Amino acid sequence: MAKSTQVLKTSMTILTGGNVPAYTLEYLSPSKNKDAGNFETIVVPYIELGRSGSCTIQYGEDNPTVSRQHAAIERRDNNYFLLQLSSTNPSLINGVPIGKEGQLNNGDEIQLSLEGPRLRFNITPAGTSNLGFTKKINLVISQASKPYRRALYTLATIFILVCAAGAWFIYSQHKQLRTIEAANKELKMKREQDSLAYQQEMNKSAAMFNDLIQGKKKHIEEINMLNTQIQILAEKTDLKDTEIYQAVKDNIYFLQVGEIKVIYPDRSSGNLNKSWVGTAFLCDDGKLVTARHCIQAWRFSEDEILNNINFCENNGGEVIIKFKAYSKIDTIEFYYDDVIVSENDIILPYVQDNRATKYTRKRAPSRDFKSDWAYVNTGRSLISNISYDKELSTSLKAGEKLYVFGYSLASGGPDRKNVESLFSESRVARSGVSPEGVITITDRNYEPGSSGGPAFVIDENTIKCIGIISFSMLHGGESTSIGGIVPIANIK
Repeated sequence: MAKSTQVLKTSMTILTGGNVPAYTLEYLSPSKNKDAGNFETIVVPYIELGRSGSCTIQYGEDNPTVSRQHAAIERRDNNYFLLQLSSTNPSLINGVPIGKEGQLNNGDEIQLSLEGPRLRFNITPAGTSNLGFTKKINLVISQASKPYRRALYTLATIFILVCAAGAWFIYSQHKQLRTIEAANKELKMKREQDSLAYQQEMNKSAAMFNDLIQGKKKHIEEINMLNTQIQILAEKTDLKDTEIYQAVKDNIYFLQVGEIKVIYPDRSSGNLNKSWVGTAFLCDDGKLVTARHCIQAWRFSEDEILNNINFCENNGGEVIIKFKAYSKIDTIEFYYDDVIVSENDIILPYVQDNRATKYTRKRAPSRDFKSDWAYVNTGRSLISNISYDKELSTSLKAGEKLYVFGYSLASGGPDRKNVESLFSESRVARSGVSPEGVITITDRNYEPGSSGGPAFVIDENTIKCIGIISFSMLHGGESTSIGGIVPIANIK
């Protein structure tokens, strides 16, 4: 099948609500239009990569080793292939040149030339089924090459012409109805003169009237459907998503451990060389909220240093930790003693190994994620515009869209000199709260580092925070697309 036919066929499948395979490209290096760390969902079966303006993935002149039409990604049934288009510069999968083509697998790294830009290839298991219709249209139009994009706009023009023809038809039917009504009045005046003839004409007029009404209803339904499709095709930007990002981005903080000091039960002390990062957000009541495991990491995971911290805390010692939270416009510093966490705690006992002066757990770390919340009262009320809704957080319906923010894999933190969290979307996987006390989500679009970040919904045109990013489920040691959000209602 010709590539143009493939693209148009896929586009029509998406426009009519069908599900097609899709994949995501993560920009490990910046392109002409995307920063490193950004993601892009691809729905069309064939795209090209290079410096040419016709390429879907386009690089600027600052990448001289990238050819104008360097490579392509093509879907064949449910398999994906990287095709070599350049005759001078190689294309690589996981650091190995591909020759004419190479098959892509989930998680593979694509590189254009030996020193060129890199991307991560990830298959989206659900395809386009969970994408909103507007987003599908935008992706189809933006990713189709120019000739095919004109074909889509031509299709929209045809829809408009069909609507105009339908409108003319309805107008002509109305005119005929008025003529029939006038004839009925005239027949009524002759009723006494010729009752039988009058009745026959009335029956005939009623039949014509009924046929016209049924035809009118059918054409109105067709025109309404075409109008809806044309309106969706005409949309170019999802302003609502943009407004959500602009409204809350300055109140999302990059959370980082500054320093750790422990005082052991025998009153000896020392500083520990350990650090971790996460995400926090400032609410309009002055609470700086995050996930508990971003504060008490030793309660959820373990290594030699974390075991020492836990031993000290649970055996008469002291733990002194200084945290720093950065946003684009603000910095907040606080100490471990300032943080409020769940009172329903599970203390994990430790024993001391005198031969190695190490501390060993008797039980595995906690997985009680319903209490994976923490906050600090900053006293900065009315500074933030993030408001939360506890009641709504426990009554979400399956399929509802969630907007999540966080510094996945520490991307967007202060080391980039411009603190800015990553914005993505997920969906509620099951209605209400799970038996474990969390909101189960699917299409998880966050990674470690986003823990503690906020999750929002749109309720009556209002942005409302409903939860805290907590975890992703594992299967065979690998993260899945299923994750967990702690309902904001769990905070006490």
